[in-house]
Formats: sequence, C-alpha cells, structure tokens
Amino acid sequence: MPEFRTSDTIRSPLGHVWAFVTDVGKNKRWISGLKSVEVLGGGAIGKGRWIRETRTTAGRTHTLELQVTEFEPERQLQLTAPHAGSDFVYTITLAPQGDDSTRVELITEIRPRNLFGRACAPLGMMMMKKHDASLLPALKHAIEAA
Repeated sequence: MPEFRTSDTIRSPLGHVWAFVTDVGKNKRWISGLKSVEVLGGGAIGKGRWIRETRTTAGRTHTLELQVTEFEPERQLQLTAPHAGSDFVYTITLAPQGDDSTRVELITEIRPRNLFGRACAPLGMMMMKKHDASLLPALKHAIEAA
C-alpha cells in the first residue's frame, strides 16, 4: 500500500482549522488546480457523504467523486476516491498544539483493489506525491494569511 505523509503546524486554533478544512467552499483557496467542488445532495460534509470535484492536473481536467469515509469532528477527516482499480485515500488528522496552534498531518495512500490497481499504484503514488506535497503549505498559508 504506497503512501505519502506530511505534517505541519498551523498558527490557528483547532476549531478554526477544522472549520476551514471541512468547508468545501474554501477548498479552492488551498487545493491547486481545483475548478469546482460540491457536496452531492447539498449541505455539509459528514461520514458517508459524497463530494464531486473537478480539477486540472498536468494540463488535464478530470472529475473525481470522493466519499467521506471517516469524520471525527476536530480530529480526523478521511476521503476515499475509487478510481482505476484502486481506492485513493486522503486522511487529514488534527491535534491541538497549545491554545492557538494546530498540528496537521496529511496521509495520502493508494489501496489497490485488483491487478490493474496494483500495476498502476507506483506511478499513481509518484503523481500524488508531486501534487499533494503542496497541500499543507497551501492550507497553512490560506489559514494564517486570513
């Protein structure tokens, strides 16, 4: 199961960071190439809900649907996107660092579901690392600059 981990501390209270991360309307402020994002069926995100996003990566525009597979308020958000024989899993975990800062960890992983997924996983992880390495710095900047 290939994975990529990164973490950083954001100078903002836990509740504010959680509210920012779980507000899909703010995703364009920290996810590069994101063209549109919506919670299917409307409303707020929560466990079991689906999110549809359209983004441009490496000059190609594609649409992906992600399911909220874990949702522990002010602690953890996990999104899973079934695609090309694998589940692409994004886990964001938050922890307070004193009264005014939050430690954020992002884990991206590929969970192959079949032979095709296993064959594509190394290339997929290489592409995810390239894109996802910028997520936490962008999130930190978006929150701390506000």
